[in-house]
Amino acid sequence: MVGYVPGRCAASFPDGRRRSLAVVLQLAIALLTGAVPAAAQVVPSPIDELIAKAARQGTLRVIVEVKPVSPGPATADAIAQAQDDVLQELAGTGHRVLRRFTTIPFLGLEVTADALRRLGASARVGAIREDMVLRPQESPASP
Repeated sequence: MVGYVPGRCAASFPDGRRRSLAVVLQLAIALLTGAVPAAAQVVPSPIDELIAKAARQGTLRVIVEVKPVSPGPATADAIAQAQDDVLQELAGTGHRVLRRFTTIPFLGLEVTADALRRLGASARVGAIREDMVLRPQESPASP
């Protein structure tokens, strides 16, 4: 039987025991820090938070990144086509186009919760962010 031997470090254990020791240490650290496996955590995704906010407010302004189909740098035509494809997917939902960007693959939209669900499920959408006005931080008061 092999037990704890004072003065013997983990590096001197056979490979199998060293791996087992590493697994035990990782488990102990996870338990001590309160880490829970990702599958067990119930954390709302950013799109779920946006959908909930749109449901509360009625509509929400968002910036949507569209994915042009053609590989390589996005041309104005490819961007317009990607925007058209995404807007076609939104047919029948509450949405309003606020801005169609011509040189970058983004759309500015005002959408309902149903429209956000469709955007979140679309393979043609790269990202969705809430469109909000951010003001510069005020400088601290001088003494």
